[in-house]
Amino acid sequence: SLAASYNRKFLFASLRTTFHIGSYAIDPQTGGLALVSTTKLEDGKNAAFVAPDRTDRFLFSASYLGGRVVVHAVDEAGKLGEQPLQVIETTKTAHAAM
Repeated sequence: SLAASYNRKFLFASLRTTFHIGSYAIDPQTGGLALVSTTKLEDGKNAAFVAPDRTDRFLFSASYLGGRVVVHAVDEAGKLGEQPLQVIETTKTAHAAM
């Protein structure tokens, strides 16, 4: 899953093969990407979906197999918080969060 920040400065990605989520700075001239940060998710709880909130201060992720929705902080430089701010357990198949 990929999602751009509302201000179009960052791209957020689910890095499913490594159980991470990542943030990338978007070069406004070229559209090129530069890694800002990655944050490890719990093994087996990949994010099937990622989306920023409208303020670009939080990143929501949903784990389809892990059955949970997670919220991470995002700072002004696009860096993701290492620890989740909130984890909400759901039934299996959580597929989106907004």
